[in-house]
Amino acid sequence: MGQLKSDFKDPTVKFVTIEKQPQPFPWINVNNETFKPGSIGATSEKTGFMWILDSGEIEFGALKKHYQEYWLKSKNKTMNGRFVIRSLPNIWKSKSIDEGDEIKTGTGAQVNMSWFANPVEPYVLSERAMKNKWMPPNEVPALPKFIRDQIPVQYKYWNLKDRDARKLRDELIIYNKEKKIEFINTEKDGDK
Repeated sequence: MGQLKSDFKDPTVKFVTIEKQPQPFPWINVNNETFKPGSIGATSEKTGFMWILDSGEIEFGALKKHYQEYWLKSKNKTMNGRFVIRSLPNIWKSKSIDEGDEIKTGTGAQVNMSWFANPVEPYVLSERAMKNKWMPPNEVPALPKFIRDQIPVQYKYWNLKDRDARKLRDELIIYNKEKKIEFINTEKDGDK
C-alpha cells in the first residue's frame, strides 16, 4: 500500500484506468475486501480487490471525450492535486506482444491512462485550449474553487455565454501570462 501511495505522488507514474459499470451506492464504503473470479467485484478470470486509499473532495475541470481533469483534495493527502484521465494510443499492447509479456493495458487501440499532472495549469486556462477554441459548457468554469476565487471579477468568463465567454477566457489566459493566479492549492487543512 505504501508504494501505491508514493506512486500517486509521482507525475511520471501512469495508471491504466478502466471504466466500470455503475455500481450500487453502498459499494462506496467497501474496504479491504477480496472477490473470487466470476463474482461481482472481480472479472471472470481474476480475483478482485477493493480498498479505500483515502476519502475527500473532488472538483471537476475539463471533461472532454478523450480527456478528463479533476482536482482532488483528500483527507490523508494520498491523492491531492490535479488528476488527469486521458485516452492514449495503446503502445503498451504491441510492446507486450513483442516482448512476450501479458498485455496489461487491454487489447484495444486506445487505453485510458491516469496520473497526477504536472504542471498543474488547468486545461481551460491553457494556451492549448485557447488555440483549439475549447470551452466548457455555458456557465461552467471547469476550475476548482481555490482558482475561481483568485480570478478578478472582470475575467469570470463562466458568467457569459458562447463567443463572449471564450473571448473573455482568452483575455484571462493572456492576463495570467505574468503568473498572477496560483494553481497549487495552498489552503490550510480545514480552510474552505
